[in-house]
Amino acid sequence: LHTVASAIVAAARRREETRGSHWRDDFPDRRDGEWRGNLVTRLEGNVLTTAYEPLEGKRS
Repeated sequence: LHTVASAIVAAARRREETRGSHWRDDFPDRRDGEWRGNLVTRLEGNVLTTAYEPLEGKRS
């Protein structure tokens, strides 16, 4: 449970915008042009890594 909570917090810290229920006072607006993708958090050994993976070929 701690690992899952840590992964959620890592992704939340990495996303520099507000989107849905993910609200940040320091980034109050959506930034669709810059955040057209997913944040993927993985456990590699004992280390959590978070990477941004853009959505290619997708348009809203």
